[in-house]
This record gives sequence, C-alpha cells and structure tokens, in this order.
Amino acid sequence: MSSNSPRTSTIVIASIGTIVTGALAYAIYFDYRRRHDVDFRRNLKRESKKQAKVAKVEAESSKKQERQELRDLVDEANEEGFPTDADEKEAFFMQEVGQGEQLCQQSTSIKYLDGKQEG
Repeated sequence: MSSNSPRTSTIVIASIGTIVTGALAYAIYFDYRRRHDVDFRRNLKRESKKQAKVAKVEAESSKKQERQELRDLVDEANEEGFPTDADEKEAFFMQEVGQGEQLCQQSTSIKYLDGKQEG
C-alpha cells in the first residue's frame, strides 16, 4: 500500500463526522421552521392531536377488551362451580396450587433457556 492512501479509521471518522453534522443541521432547520413558520407549527399541532386521539381510542378499546375477557373468565369459573364441602375445597385448593407451581416452573425454565435471569 502506498503512504498516500487514506486509513480506514480516517474514513470512518470522516463519515461519522458527516452524519453528525447532517443530523445537527436538520435539527437546527427543524427548530427554525418550528419557531418561525406558522403553518408548520399548525401542522405539527394537528399531527400531535391526531396521534393523541388515536392513542386514546386504542387504549379505550384495549381496556374494553380486557374487561370483556375478565368477565368471560369469571363467567366460565362460575359455570364450573366451586366446591362446598371442606374436603372438596382443600382438594380444589391443592390442585390449583399444583397448577400454579407447574406454571411457575415452566416460566422459570423458559427464562433460563432464553438466557434471561431475574434477580
């Protein structure tokens, strides 16, 4: 290689400098338009309101869906019925605790397989 060829690090630094300068120039341009252009400000405000409205509608629909799912689960549990005798209650409780422990172990196993450890 000749001594006149640019080094890779010089090219990378120049590229990063160009990108940062471009981003900074765009930020300054955007700020100038936001401060001085009335129509631009109005459009930004309209878009912001539209996004807020869409987010609100999505949140409400999500909340309604969660409520409906909860109602369905409660209705399903009521249809299955609950034990009335003490022995039946104990057996039911132990069955549910066992299922909970199995689910907890499955969740823990999945976290360890994914390499995610909480703690």
